[in-house]
Amino acid sequence: MFYGITSELHISCSVLDEGMYQREGEVVKQDISLESLKGIDLAFDGDVVITPGSTQKITIEGQKNIIDNIKHEVRNGVWHIAFDKSVKEAKDVTVYITLPELEELALSGSGSIKSTGKFSGLKDVEIAMSGSGDIEFEYDAKSTDLRLSGSGEIDLGGASKSLSIAISGSGDVKTKDLVTENCSVHISGSGDASVQANKNLEIHISGSGDVTYSGSASVVSKISGSGEINKIR
Repeated sequence: MFYGITSELHISCSVLDEGMYQREGEVVKQDISLESLKGIDLAFDGDVVITPGSTQKITIEGQKNIIDNIKHEVRNGVWHIAFDKSVKEAKDVTVYITLPELEELALSGSGSIKSTGKFSGLKDVEIAMSGSGDIEFEYDAKSTDLRLSGSGEIDLGGASKSLSIAISGSGDVKTKDLVTENCSVHISGSGDASVQANKNLEIHISGSGDVTYSGSASVVSKISGSGEINKIR
C-alpha cells in the first residue's frame, strides 16, 4: 500500500506557485491494494470505472506524480478518492475498480463514475451527487436512496424494488430504465426526473423541476412550485 507522497516525489514533481501540483511525465498504470470496499466517493475531476467481479482489484491510470498524490483513505468501507496535495488538472486520471458488492456512490466534483456490467444482488444502495459530473450505474437492488444537490446527471438502469429521489439542485435524474415497484420523488430545485414505477409513485414538487414517469403505478402528487408531471404514453 502507498502512503502519501514520497520524498522522491517532492523533488521530481512540478509544483506551481500556488502550491498545486501539475501533471508531468509519462502515463502509467499502477495497481494498489486497499481494505475491502463497499463504496466510492470521488472528489476530483477524474473518472472512475466500476466493474462487478468476485475479487476486488484497483488500477489507477495517469501520470505517476499525480497517481502517487491520490489518498488511500478508506472510512467505513468507503474509499474517499481525493488528492493529498492540490492538483492543477486531473481530468486524465482514470481509476478502474472491480468489486464483488457495492452500497454507496458519491461524487462531489466534475468527474464521472460509470459501471461496466450489471451489479446483481445488492441490498440498500445510496447515491449522492453535489458536483457537476456524471454517474452511470446498472444494477439490481432491494432499495435505492438518491440525492442530487448539484448540476450533474445521474443515469441508472436495472431494477430496484424501492427508489427514493431528492433533487435540490439543477441536475437531472434519469431512472426510466430502472424498474421499480415503489418510488418517491421530491424536487425542491430546478432539476428534472424520469422514473418507472409499477405499484406506487409519490411525487412532491416545490421547485421548477419536472417529473416524467412510466409504468402502471398509482400516483399521489403534490405540486406547490412551477414544475410539471407528465406520463409517458
